[in-house]
Amino acid sequence: MTNQIRTITNTALALALAIILEVPANAQAPVLPLSLNNSRIPMLKSALLESKKSTLAEQLKILQTGKFEQQSQAAKAILSIIPKLSTRATVVSLLAVGRFYAGQSSNGKQLKNSDQSYRQYLVKASKKTTRYSEAERDAVFRFILATYRKAEPNNSWTTSPLSQRAFRDLPAYQAFVERQALEHWHKDRRTKSIITYRRIAKKLTGKKQRSSIDRRYAYLSEKNYQKDGNITRHEKRLRILLSNYKDNQVFGAKNESLVISNKKRVLYYYERLAKKEIAAAEKKSSSSKHRLEVIPLVKRLISNLNDDKVKIRHYKEKLAKIYQVNEQHSRAVATYQSLIPGASLIKKSLYLKYAIKSQSILASWPQMVVWSSHKRIKKSQRALLRDLHNQRANLTSSEIKWRHSAHSGLISINLGDGKTAFSQWNNQLSENNITRTANEIAGFMAHTYKAQKSWGELEKISRLAKQKRFKFIFNKTGTSPKDMLALSLIEGGNQHLKTGQYSTAREKLLEFTSKFSRHKRYEEGLYHLALAQRGEGLHADSIKSLITILRDRPSSKYASRSALKCSEWSETIALEEELIYCGQTYLKLSKNRGIKNKVRESLARIYIGRELHGQASYQLKMLARDTKLQRSKRIKFALKALEIEERYGSSVAAFEAAKLAESISKGNHDVKARALVVKARYFFETNRASKLERVISQVEKLNTDSKAVRESLAESRFYSAQLMAATKRPEIYSIELKNPSLVLEREFNHYKKIRDKYLSICEIGPNSYCGPAQISVTSIADDTLDRIEDISIADKLSKSLVDQFNSRKMKISDIIASDHQNFGEKALETVNNHHTSPNWTLQILWENSTDWNFDRITGETSNGFIQFDPQLVTVEK
Repeated sequence: MTNQIRTITNTALALALAIILEVPANAQAPVLPLSLNNSRIPMLKSALLESKKSTLAEQLKILQTGKFEQQSQAAKAILSIIPKLSTRATVVSLLAVGRFYAGQSSNGKQLKNSDQSYRQYLVKASKKTTRYSEAERDAVFRFILATYRKAEPNNSWTTSPLSQRAFRDLPAYQAFVERQALEHWHKDRRTKSIITYRRIAKKLTGKKQRSSIDRRYAYLSEKNYQKDGNITRHEKRLRILLSNYKDNQVFGAKNESLVISNKKRVLYYYERLAKKEIAAAEKKSSSSKHRLEVIPLVKRLISNLNDDKVKIRHYKEKLAKIYQVNEQHSRAVATYQSLIPGASLIKKSLYLKYAIKSQSILASWPQMVVWSSHKRIKKSQRALLRDLHNQRANLTSSEIKWRHSAHSGLISINLGDGKTAFSQWNNQLSENNITRTANEIAGFMAHTYKAQKSWGELEKISRLAKQKRFKFIFNKTGTSPKDMLALSLIEGGNQHLKTGQYSTAREKLLEFTSKFSRHKRYEEGLYHLALAQRGEGLHADSIKSLITILRDRPSSKYASRSALKCSEWSETIALEEELIYCGQTYLKLSKNRGIKNKVRESLARIYIGRELHGQASYQLKMLARDTKLQRSKRIKFALKALEIEERYGSSVAAFEAAKLAESISKGNHDVKARALVVKARYFFETNRASKLERVISQVEKLNTDSKAVRESLAESRFYSAQLMAATKRPEIYSIELKNPSLVLEREFNHYKKIRDKYLSICEIGPNSYCGPAQISVTSIADDTLDRIEDISIADKLSKSLVDQFNSRKMKISDIIASDHQNFGEKALETVNNHHTSPNWTLQILWENSTDWNFDRITGETSNGFIQFDPQLVTVEK
């Protein structure tokens, strides 16, 4: 490791030294050599040979060796003969004269200050050398420059006294031009200096010297860029150099290594430029204009890096970052995507992170997970964003993965593909560790299922949450999976119940009620469980579920309807105890009059069947009192209650039932008569003759065309007659009688009064009490005959008085005996015509039987009778 560090350090040091040595920091040393030490006048020998004027040689000699005044005269002499000289001689003469006026000796030493006139002679000389050979022109060129630089060492290279056109093709000329370029540089004419170097390079194409010129050119371009900051211009120069290096022969044959070396040097400058501008462009303070300059620079640099994958990736990363900072997010995303292939896992994750950041902006999608709904816009952008989130989710774990999965799923939902999103989330929840975002995903899914009423899915995720021990977070609020499971079970059960899937509904609701007895919807669950059980045919179980509500939750809002269903269902399967319990409970809980009446009817029926007569009568009376019911129904219920009380209740209860029936009878004479006769019976039993007579008067006002009214009137009169006949009378002792005739008449009158009372029953019309009245007359007749028999008169009284009494007594006895026989026969006739009830028929037959044999009346040989039960009451419909 130490050797590697030392090698790297030495390489870096060598590179730094090379830069310093090859391109001096002050850039004063020229790259191309230009030797100006030769002081001999070029072409002198050949010029003297060609010259026809011998005076030229003499004057040149004086000019070189004579004294100043002599030299001055010689110079004038030479100038005077120049027009007669050949071209070479002219050039030589002008060079010699020019050097003299420049104040220099023949060996090139500066003896005195120069006369500026020397410049014209050197210029003229340079113009005359155009057609000479390269060597001759090179010698003239160097002589003129040497003379000038000695005469005016501090003056500009650009003002040299020569015509440059004659020397452009000379290698020395390029060295001369380089010195002009350097002069431009030092005088801050930097652009001109760089352009001049560029021209020199072009002239030196194919030559090794160009390598150094190119380096100087790149160096000066960078220096100029550092001063003026012109990125484009500097980069363009570097690109031109790189484009030239595509030609391996640009520095001549066998110099390919120089091409490679120079290319590296230029790329070094290129990268320095790029790094500096990239660093500036990455800052937020940088302008968009600047970034737009840097972006193509980086692109072109990348294109020149060939196969250097490390650097290419590095600069692509920088380029993507600049795109992102410059809000060119689409290009940023594309660049980051292009970097992913071949990158390490860490790099891939980083690229995707930045790509997601830009793509979120393009898709108008929040970078944080937001569980509220989003507008459905920019579908293609969001689809790409979803793919990026999925890619990064696959590269990370734990919370980061969950966040990307959350984004991916939410985007899928936004794109209308919620099924895929939920499937993906479900898979992850089943496999991965749970974090807060996972809880939020689960919460979002749960509440979405809840909103969509997807109770089956809600049940699945709730069970998974309980198994994995995670919770639901929605809108920053936690929700218990247990609560969601309860909701899914009851709602799912209700849903299956509505669609007739009773078995599934029963399973869901049974689990709900068994596990969540403290849930606020427990009563609802039990109620719907009962419905499901009944739908499945489990009738007894359904009734048990309803009774559970009534027993455990009597104040529940489902108690009333549960009681109703329970009573109805119990009746259908003959569960009497359950029917009574549920029916009575419903009556306590409900305020629905109509349904309560139906329940009362059901209860009345079951009470009658179970001989619970009092409770049956109570329910019937309650129905009869309901003024909202049709009058015909009320009458029906009242009469049924009256019948029950008559048969099984007390006379008082029957009397009260009769009062109720009477109160609702209104224009129905049959019903009123039926009620009044019960009242009459009550007054008869309680020996209230006056009240009984009042009832009779009420019945008499009714329509006696009705059989029921006739029967009621007959029975009422019969009771009145019975009371009259039952009146206790004093015993008759003849010896105590002071006026037997009066007593006899009184007994007879009493008999007639009772007889007429009974006989008034038959006057009503056909009725079942006529026979009993007639047979009752025979009984009263017997009793009266016995009483009359005890009435006697003293024999000591006058015969006439005694005869009169006896005659009267006989007559009365005959009348009574006749009544006894007649009415007995009539009673028997009534029986034979089937105009009385079975009980009275039996009694009448017994009373009128001559042999007093009961078997003769009731046996096979009897005259018999038909069981007669007249329909006394008709109800209007």
